[in-house]
Amino acid sequence: MSHHSHLLVSALETENEAETQTQNGSENSVWRFRGSDTAAKASSVTMRVIVYKLFDLCTPDIKKPLLPLAHGDPSVYPCYRTSVHVENAVADVLRSGKGNSYGPAAGILPARQAVAGFVNRDLTNKVTSNDIYMTVGCNQGIEVLMQALAAPNANIFLPRPSYPHYEARCVYSGLEVRKYDLLPENEWEIDIQGIEAMADENTVAMVIINPNNPCGNVYSYDHLKKVAEMARKLRIMVITDEVYSQTIFGDNPFVPMGEFGSIAPVITLGGISKGWIVPGWRIGWIALNDPKGIFKSTGVAQSIQQNLDITPDANTLVQNALPQILEKSNKEMFAKKNSILKQNVDLVCDKLMDIPCVVCTKKPESCTYLLRIRENINDLIMWRDVAKSTLWFGFGCLCFLSSCFAKGFSFSVFSAVSHVGLLYLGVSFLSHSLRQRVIEETERREVKVSEEDVLRVARRMLPITNLVISKMTQLFSGEPAMTLKVAPFALIGAEYGYRITLWRLFALGFFLSFTVPKLYSSYASQINQKVENAQKRIVEAWGICTHKKFVAGSMITAFWNLTSLKIRFFTVFIIVVVIRYKRQKVQLDSEEDEEKQPEGQTQTEQPEEKSTSPPIEEEQALVVVAAETEAPPAKKL
Repeated sequence: MSHHSHLLVSALETENEAETQTQNGSENSVWRFRGSDTAAKASSVTMRVIVYKLFDLCTPDIKKPLLPLAHGDPSVYPCYRTSVHVENAVADVLRSGKGNSYGPAAGILPARQAVAGFVNRDLTNKVTSNDIYMTVGCNQGIEVLMQALAAPNANIFLPRPSYPHYEARCVYSGLEVRKYDLLPENEWEIDIQGIEAMADENTVAMVIINPNNPCGNVYSYDHLKKVAEMARKLRIMVITDEVYSQTIFGDNPFVPMGEFGSIAPVITLGGISKGWIVPGWRIGWIALNDPKGIFKSTGVAQSIQQNLDITPDANTLVQNALPQILEKSNKEMFAKKNSILKQNVDLVCDKLMDIPCVVCTKKPESCTYLLRIRENINDLIMWRDVAKSTLWFGFGCLCFLSSCFAKGFSFSVFSAVSHVGLLYLGVSFLSHSLRQRVIEETERREVKVSEEDVLRVARRMLPITNLVISKMTQLFSGEPAMTLKVAPFALIGAEYGYRITLWRLFALGFFLSFTVPKLYSSYASQINQKVENAQKRIVEAWGICTHKKFVAGSMITAFWNLTSLKIRFFTVFIIVVVIRYKRQKVQLDSEEDEEKQPEGQTQTEQPEEKSTSPPIEEEQALVVVAAETEAPPAKKL
């Protein structure tokens, strides 16, 4: 029985079966084959891996039900079910036997014609069946497009926050990811200026999600037009994910990005999983909105077809039912589902308003997620709101510059408290004199601190105190990796502490925080490239050096003569820490290799001669539940 049987969504439960295979660890070194780790980095950023790991950490002894908040499948809840005519369309094809055959890689012609007719309802520049490619859900469409655009040094813009599968497929395909911001203060609109600043000659495309997942906003006509004009200026294509186009419960109307295909070439991803509440049917499509034929002349259309030729084709059964499904689809069909979603959003947002320190910046208008973001100083130092960041930066600069002209400027906590006390005393005296009334002692309101007040303050201070203690314990834990990070700062403080004042430290931190993060985010690729080139040159220079011992001895001698006794002791200490860190890393790697072997298996006794058929290793994955969306937890909603 699954140890996650307490989950609310039974579709996520799995059976934990006993292992039937045995394993002989001594035979691991005999065989030449090993599992590839090509997809290791890409899979680590996918939604399913992240949320499954989170809920896999839940103890099996918990008796309370767990609600999977990031499980993007409303069909598992009884209140959401697809239309009867959709089910009948598939049933008719099933009984007719028309959907039992293989289909072409790009999809069968009736399905592509039906999709073309469906997307043309909202388009001025019509598409044909030749512009449509059927896919195994939108995820395969993402995979095909990322692979079709993969080229040496190519980069692509992804929104932040975003649907994680885009980044996973970019990593797997070798595309460099550059993330642009969605601006919460502007209803999650795209930071067009930020994209223009980060683009270079290797930028090939940008991805937008409209309606947006997970922000829940719907972009306006004017904003999408600006995006298309910016894409034309940068000579890049726009990939638009419109799988939630039929899941809108707000007031803003949906505008397809393909409407601006005459300005810049647009590739649209769509599907029936979200709007029709049938994600398990795995049917999606790629639509090329390109009146000028740019995709054909650049070979993008051909590359899409070639990538589809080497991947599984979409479900033929559902493809044959698509003409009937899409033909009878209208706004009234989605009205009930969207009405329920709107009621749920209103209920959740109203309840969240009652939670202290939680602010709902914008109520979602689409999608099936609620996004939570942390309201912190990060938005200021990254200049996501240029006007606000400019105001605070200018005010800070004015304060610091004005302090430079103050003679004998000093700050004393005792002096500040005394001045505040004198000011309050003067205001109280004037107020008492102007009112000209004598307050009897019995009528005076007594100011007392109750036990509830103390407990309230303690409850607010306790988490902060515990966080400080936890961080300090972590910093001074003695672990080699953390020691290497903390020791240099401790040395700088010990060596130059007499020159560092709180005012200087605050001023330096203020200017660095408003400049370094933004500069690094804008030029991260160039900086990393120069660092890699410098490392490579140093390694190459050392490799071709014919007098390594002489050079090393000279460097050690110069260091010994030019440094103080304190620096020498510190250097020896750091060397010891580095050696310890290297040994610990090797030990951890070996332990991880051992942990990869399935637990609970016993080794069979092996004969002296080598076995010709070694035991096969079989792992049973535990499928658990989903948690939150990609967005970081905290104060904004």
